[in-house]
Amino acid sequence: MAPAPRTSQNGAGKGGGEVEMVRSQAMVVRSQRDLRKAASRDVDLTEIGTTGLRQYGGFVIEEWLRSLAGRRAAQAYREMTDNSPIVGAILFAIEWLARGVDWSVEPGNDTGAAEFVESCMDDMSHTWADFISESLSCLPYGWAYHELVYKRRSGEQVPTPRPEAETAGAASDTQEDDSNLASSKYSDGKIGWRKLPVRAQETLLRWHFDGYSGIQAMEQIDWHGGNHVIPIEKALLFRARGRRNNPEGYSVLRNSYVPYFRLKNIETIEAIGIERDLAGIPVATPPDGVDLNLPQHADLLADVQTMVTSIRRPQDGWKLELMSAAGSRQIDTDKIIRRYEQRIATSMLADFILVGQDSVGSFAMVDVKADLFGMAIDGILDLLCDVLNRYAVPRLLRVNGMDTSEPPQIKHGSAGRVDLVKVGTFLQDLSLAGAPIPWTEELLKHLFREGGLPADFEDQTDIEEDPDESPEVTARLAALEAAHAAQNPPPVDPNAAPPDPAEPPPEDPDVPPAAVPAKVPPKLPRKPRGAAAAKGP
Repeated sequence: MAPAPRTSQNGAGKGGGEVEMVRSQAMVVRSQRDLRKAASRDVDLTEIGTTGLRQYGGFVIEEWLRSLAGRRAAQAYREMTDNSPIVGAILFAIEWLARGVDWSVEPGNDTGAAEFVESCMDDMSHTWADFISESLSCLPYGWAYHELVYKRRSGEQVPTPRPEAETAGAASDTQEDDSNLASSKYSDGKIGWRKLPVRAQETLLRWHFDGYSGIQAMEQIDWHGGNHVIPIEKALLFRARGRRNNPEGYSVLRNSYVPYFRLKNIETIEAIGIERDLAGIPVATPPDGVDLNLPQHADLLADVQTMVTSIRRPQDGWKLELMSAAGSRQIDTDKIIRRYEQRIATSMLADFILVGQDSVGSFAMVDVKADLFGMAIDGILDLLCDVLNRYAVPRLLRVNGMDTSEPPQIKHGSAGRVDLVKVGTFLQDLSLAGAPIPWTEELLKHLFREGGLPADFEDQTDIEEDPDESPEVTARLAALEAAHAAQNPPPVDPNAAPPDPAEPPPEDPDVPPAAVPAKVPPKLPRKPRGAAAAKGP
């Protein structure tokens, strides 16, 4: 009878250890799955805290300066934009540098969707550059609210004139006229963008919030008295800087408001002082014995004030003169004004525009600050692209029944300037290091455009030989090369054996035989002179 198989403490029979290991691994997997299920049941999906945004009834009260609270902020920033030369110059530079960049659509999982989005960008009632200019109003105001207005692309449409009775009513001024179908370059029946109009910051009444700080809509009162509630699902909200999910953002002019306010007052006082110094202060002296403080002289006082302010001929016995202060002023207002202008420009990283106005400054300093300013504009354009790619593009694809899992992305070029000297040095260093440089058509076109050169060449990037080049030109070039080689012989090795005169010189495979002059004999290498040269080093 065969003996019974031995058993072990870890398992019975042969292979019991392996079975026990598999069971333990299964238990570990089962316990991990149970822990994940328990964690998914125990997770709290509710929001407990708040952003801390101070809003009541839809009115945001984050600003602690009363002159910048509510709708007064839009009026103050509008004044700064229109009246300050420094602020106007900086915003002008930002706007026109942003308008000059190239815009493209990067395909996602569907190339046709990218082409459709690009066609919609070029099929609105306004240009894409105008939309970028309007959206950049979020910089001075802190925010910009654009409504998404769609249309059906049904080709060119003929507008239908409205009756005079409808156009004469005041109620028609409170909303846009959408009775006519919008024209389109395409007739595919798809839904496209009709326009992306801005809703003026000065027309904001209040915000509609979902709970504490969730933005739901903007309530607008236009200048005709119309009340409009624009939901966030049908709009794009651009904010210069986000703080506590404040729908009004944070203006780039906020840090320069105090310098602007003081600068405005100092310039006003300076202008008044100049007027008084140049024209003088009119002073009227009454005759002896006349007291203008008496009640019976009230009418006489009014006549004297009119005489002084209008600089009229004085009455009998009165003396009228212009009094001015003599001497120079101890306070140089010009330095104070320049200091505040410098602070305004510095708050927006644009103080380089003041370099050279006082004959002070270097090109290296301007070069660095200009590059930093270009990088800041690229960041602003990234902000616009983030909102467009997150909300505008997916909504456009969704209303047309397209896939939104990997939507196309709107991209922008660089607003900063490219230093072609640095680029050339960089490419040269790569070539000397042996790194491959892909001289593609896209790279060459980009370099040509940055250099201000035409880039309308075809796919051929190599310079080909002209098949119509005459033999005379070829022979002349070969003769010049031969003469240059004869005048600059290669270095001679002193240890090398002298060549055999009977052996003909080797032919150059790059030079055709007909191009070598027959009358010019080939020059032999020069022999070393002197005994020292013969012995070598």
